[in-house]
Amino acid sequence: MSKISIGRRTWRLYFIVTIVILSLYSFFEPQVNDNVSYYVDTLQNNAKIKQNIYLQNSLSSLRVTPLNRVPVSPLEVIPDYDRDVKIKRSSFFNYIFNRNYFKDFQDLDIDLKCDFYLKNLYEINQDWTNDFDSVSYLTDDVNENEMLENLKKKMGSQLVDKDALTLFRRKNDITLAYQRLRIYDRCFIQNNVDINKIFNKDLEIDNKEGKFQNNFHQPNPKLEYSNQFEFEHRMFPFLKYFNENNFTEMIPHFKGPDGKDIVKGKIPIIDPTDGSLIHSDDYNYDITKTFWSNWNILSSKVGKRGIILSFSDGQTETALRLISTLRFMGNRLPIQIIFKNDISDKSIEQVFYVATNKNYKPFNDQVNWEHKNDVKQNVYFVDIENLLDPKYKDKFSRFKNKWLASNFNMFEEFLFIDTDAITYIDPNDYFELQEYKESGTVFFRDRTWPKQWGDEAKCSSLMSLLPPRILESKYFNNYPLFDVDYIKETPSTRLSIEEKIYKRYFENGRIHQMESGVFAINKNKHIISILTGTILNIDHVTESCGYGDKEFFWFGFMISGHKYRFYNTTVGVIGNYDPIHKSDVQEVGEICSVQISHFTHDNKLMWINGGSNNCKFGGFSDKDWDKKELKRLGKSFSSKDEFKNFYHIKPISSNYGMISGDGYSSWRKIDQLCGGYYYCVRYERRLADADFKDGTELGELVIFDDQDRLRIDYTNTVWAYFDHKALEKEMNPDKN
Repeated sequence: MSKISIGRRTWRLYFIVTIVILSLYSFFEPQVNDNVSYYVDTLQNNAKIKQNIYLQNSLSSLRVTPLNRVPVSPLEVIPDYDRDVKIKRSSFFNYIFNRNYFKDFQDLDIDLKCDFYLKNLYEINQDWTNDFDSVSYLTDDVNENEMLENLKKKMGSQLVDKDALTLFRRKNDITLAYQRLRIYDRCFIQNNVDINKIFNKDLEIDNKEGKFQNNFHQPNPKLEYSNQFEFEHRMFPFLKYFNENNFTEMIPHFKGPDGKDIVKGKIPIIDPTDGSLIHSDDYNYDITKTFWSNWNILSSKVGKRGIILSFSDGQTETALRLISTLRFMGNRLPIQIIFKNDISDKSIEQVFYVATNKNYKPFNDQVNWEHKNDVKQNVYFVDIENLLDPKYKDKFSRFKNKWLASNFNMFEEFLFIDTDAITYIDPNDYFELQEYKESGTVFFRDRTWPKQWGDEAKCSSLMSLLPPRILESKYFNNYPLFDVDYIKETPSTRLSIEEKIYKRYFENGRIHQMESGVFAINKNKHIISILTGTILNIDHVTESCGYGDKEFFWFGFMISGHKYRFYNTTVGVIGNYDPIHKSDVQEVGEICSVQISHFTHDNKLMWINGGSNNCKFGGFSDKDWDKKELKRLGKSFSSKDEFKNFYHIKPISSNYGMISGDGYSSWRKIDQLCGGYYYCVRYERRLADADFKDGTELGELVIFDDQDRLRIDYTNTVWAYFDHKALEKEMNPDKN
């Protein structure tokens, strides 16, 4: 063999070895710049570093990524991951042996995406939290000097400056909290990813399946410093800390329709046909699923559909009126009353008496209607106090108790009814509306009232920060619900009702859009949307963006990216019609009422909010007797006693209904009557004239047929004539 031949073989061997080494190097090549960025980022948030002089001195010599470019979300790491994959995929070694060896992030299975997100979440910021008292909106709501001083106390003055404060605020940006909620939804609610595997199992490296590579973007295979239950508490800080061993302590305390306690830790199984209690059962927590996935399973096991109520002792009388009307109407859906141990035994006893006692009649001699019913109501009290972290319990007060009912009720699908609302259709019919069938929701509109924002003008800019952004859309398919530019540029007449409401709130500054006295939601489908609305409403920064709880329901759906539907009719009133002007060619009139009325598409009365008394607040008959505005009620009074009876005892009239126009001139308010709760709807009709001007009509005057009027009047009579004092005497005859 010649020397030349040996030399050629040696050269070939050298070439092959070199190529293999270079390919392997490209396969395992660390990303230096990214390592440094994360390294310095971690150093600045580690209090132990301030005691290491040598390490502090070495920091000044490092070339690092500017702080405003340091990733604060796992989504910001993904482009680097894809870049690394592209390099490895194009390597000579991979090109020769397996051209499909590596996958881009968006091509990975959802379980791998979720694993990547959660593990990098902790790598980037081990102190992350969704506690809204600890987050920043990156706006002027934060006192930087005060925050800087707090950081110095926590971390030491050596590493804290304005840049560190900027990084701290970016890491605790509220937009990241809502991003985490949507990722939680995508991973664990919609796709049932095994959460226990993420927190407790080592990754099985399988490059052919696109699993993560051994570089910086693959964090430790186990989350050593956390567990799935600690993760749940960080995600939802208002939940009391729990684990699979003590979950039975989180199960609400139930009272069944017979008024008896269900054994603590057990759940009622409700008959879907009539709402009665079949038996009670155990529930074992599934550690492969998240808390809210378990809660959905638990809810489906308890009951398919039902009505939920929320009230405290102060609203017991109105709750009893509502239950009386439901009994009178023949409702057969079960009712859950969700509370946090703030309803007295006396109130609970009265509810069960009105709901089930055979001696109680929901109607008196004045109700002589052939279609009247007397169907006992199956009521369950659900005490959820043991679910709440004590720190947060007081944040759910007044209107905000509605969120506890919406989140923690034990139905798969629920219909919420305010205690002073009255429904004139079968409660089950709300679930059959087309809007509900299309989206799993049905919301109702508020008055087209011209009130604009005052201090709440910040809400438009705040809310614009919270929907999904481009990286989340690209990698997790979470998209903004609305095309904001399209809504801005398109006339309202060409927008959907949901887009129109968005435009009126965010573009025109009209704060009253949703009326939340009645609404239906598929909870199992939309639990994250409800939770998102909850957090918005109890957050001290955003709670002023709506009156009470109303707007926050559709806000929650908008920010979580879930489709929702409004029932597309304008609202109105019922009562006595006051014709202000009438001629052969023109008619102008109005109806004034404290109630807001909701009509079906064919002008049937669906429900009202505000009870059925002409003034639901006591004591105003004396104050309003001499006021000239009384003539606007379409009725005259011969005496003060007659007026008092009209105001506080007799039900509202169903002589007419009036559906408002969709403009802001359709409504006016009478501040002088019933504490300012009287609103009037204007009706105007003009016939075409001899000058060929087209006829016009503002609003719509509705005349109910005889059967509709009887149904409305008798239902209102049951509500209005309910006598709480007489009930107490009936229940306790020995005390009389």
